[in-house]
Amino acid sequence: EEANAITDRDNVTVLVGLAARDNLDAFVGDDCKAMISWGTAGALRKEVEVGSVAILSGVVDVAGSRNLASSDWYLKILAAFNGNAVPAPVLRRGYSGKQEIATTAIEKAALAVRFSPCVETVDMGAYAVAMFAEKRGVPWIAIQGISDAYDQDVPSVGAVGATNADGSPSIGAFIEGLITHPDEIRPAIRIAETFVQAILGLEWAYSVIQPWFKFND
Repeated sequence: EEANAITDRDNVTVLVGLAARDNLDAFVGDDCKAMISWGTAGALRKEVEVGSVAILSGVVDVAGSRNLASSDWYLKILAAFNGNAVPAPVLRRGYSGKQEIATTAIEKAALAVRFSPCVETVDMGAYAVAMFAEKRGVPWIAIQGISDAYDQDVPSVGAVGATNADGSPSIGAFIEGLITHPDEIRPAIRIAETFVQAILGLEWAYSVIQPWFKFND
């Protein structure tokens, strides 16, 4: 769903799934000019609302080391977002953590306290993209649709094992997980609803920052 929000793929190569994220050297050609982390993320703070869109000024890992996004590119997209404020989702900015599994409200609160006040979102891809772009010497940015609130638990059946290596959903594993953990049916319904809101935010963002994410436009 995240990848499908990118409709015009001229000059853009879209990689999905953990296999691609963890092996970027094998997938990204020498002709790469820039990198973008594009997808959903969880909120770490109350003011970061589900369905809003975050453009990250940088990422921070668990040790507190920071990697900054391309400032020129960031400011160009920020200006485009602000120029389309209605009916745009609320814009959030900040850092994203390397921490990958922060699926409960308790885990999110711990990250928020640890990295207060600069860290506002947590995701699975921005840090990998940032580090790879730095190694390649190319600019990078990260844009995220907020899919789960700071106080929202992501059900374990959706967080672990329900996604195939290529990024597609594993429906069988998801259903089996719900059968095993029926108490997670309600949280699963809620995360499905909030995920749709995040995708709508990404679709809005993509419509605003075309062509090619306003990179060298």
